[in-house]
Amino acid sequence: LREKRMQNGALSLASPEVKFEVQNETNDVTDVKLYEVRETNKMVEEFMLLANIEVAKRILQQFPKCSMLRRHPRPTAEMFEPLVRTAANYNIPLDISSSKTLNDSLEQVEQKYRKTDPYLSTLLRILTTRCMTQAVYFSSGEISQDEYLHYGLATPVYTHFTSPIRRYADVIVHRQLQACIGYSALPLDLYDSKRMNSLAQQINERHKSAQQASRGSIALHTTMLFRDKTLVEEGRILRVQKNGLVVLIPKYGLEGIVLLDEKLSPQLDKDAQLVKLSTGKEFRVMSKVKVKVTVDSNP
Repeated sequence: LREKRMQNGALSLASPEVKFEVQNETNDVTDVKLYEVRETNKMVEEFMLLANIEVAKRILQQFPKCSMLRRHPRPTAEMFEPLVRTAANYNIPLDISSSKTLNDSLEQVEQKYRKTDPYLSTLLRILTTRCMTQAVYFSSGEISQDEYLHYGLATPVYTHFTSPIRRYADVIVHRQLQACIGYSALPLDLYDSKRMNSLAQQINERHKSAQQASRGSIALHTTMLFRDKTLVEEGRILRVQKNGLVVLIPKYGLEGIVLLDEKLSPQLDKDAQLVKLSTGKEFRVMSKVKVKVTVDSNP
């Protein structure tokens, strides 16, 4: 199933997901690790994706004007421009003409740098993810069918069906599928495309809020973990700014800003994706840096 998806042009992307270990008695945070994806997780994911796609087809056939679907807009060339520039600075060609050619390019990077820099491919996939807009829910009657596309999954139609215990969109899709198979009637208000689209927009907003809450939780637990520690770890530069670097620490999956000393007159070169100091030292996107990890005691 996975091989077939890849052949159809699905992207294999990445985002740093972390898991904190908390002591039961004291609630102290004792460790943080990257979330490990096992083969069983991948197998379950494939069946979930297949179920979501097939259900999307079924409800769209029955309710062409009011199905709760999910789309991932195709990124523009301009959105990929920083990624392409960054890769080019490392003599890495990326073909962004389609999701399949992009994924093939990323796979080639993984094969080429597997021994010399095994994290480079993951880093490029993280940067690729950040070039794109987020997937969103919508009502099928509110946009043209060619906009239904889910770019990341390379499928013309998609929805969320498999997790009704934690997503309201899935509850609506379950109701629509139940009506399709004659199990129960669809509530009258769910036949209204604009009403359905309003629900979709509300769910999209709640999803953004949940993501913000998740980032806040990670920040809190990170502070609790490092409040009495000072560590020096290897990081990778995700983004350069005139006054600092956005650095990811692969060991922990943590991300933060490292400010540069203004006395060293940092100069930002957007085309080369680097910052140069008056000492001649350069910091380039994706390059390795040693950073001190500690909790900032300043208010």
